[in-house]
Amino acid sequence: MVEAENTSPLGFLTVVELAEIGFCGGLLLLNERGRPLEFHCNSPIQPSRTQRVLYGSTLRSFLLLDAIALSLVEKCSKPPAAILTNLQELWELSRHVEIPIGLIPDVQSSVEMSLPSDQGELWSHFEIAGQAIAISSNERNRRTELEALLLGFAQRLPLAEPFQRIQNAIDEAHSSARLRESA
Repeated sequence: MVEAENTSPLGFLTVVELAEIGFCGGLLLLNERGRPLEFHCNSPIQPSRTQRVLYGSTLRSFLLLDAIALSLVEKCSKPPAAILTNLQELWELSRHVEIPIGLIPDVQSSVEMSLPSDQGELWSHFEIAGQAIAISSNERNRRTELEALLLGFAQRLPLAEPFQRIQNAIDEAHSSARLRESA
């Protein structure tokens, strides 16, 4: 018997920088039981010298948000109920999609939960199952809905765990590609 999905999937989005080949992003959509429904990743993007010069200090933001994150979200067959990321640069995604975006700081990073915003935007902070989460003030009206979704998910799986799955999947895909190339 197939069990019906009664909620929209929860998305987890991150970007990793792979030595010598560039930036690769992954978007993992999970059902409420923590099982994968979709996984999208991009081919590594290595910025050219010209891009480095032209984009200057905005290059990383351009790569992560415009070149990677937006294209991954567009590939989803069903929009997720929310997207969680562990990268501060991807918060701006909330200005481009109508999906709540939450930040779960990486336990190994030094991301502060009281992040300043160049747009004067305020951030709302809360905790689910011991995990700090920040959302844009634009999402305050959806906070209760988002908290309920995340609480249900966190009862089955730590909220930061899917980011490691994405990292492992990207690493595996690229190590398999290197093996094929060397054969």
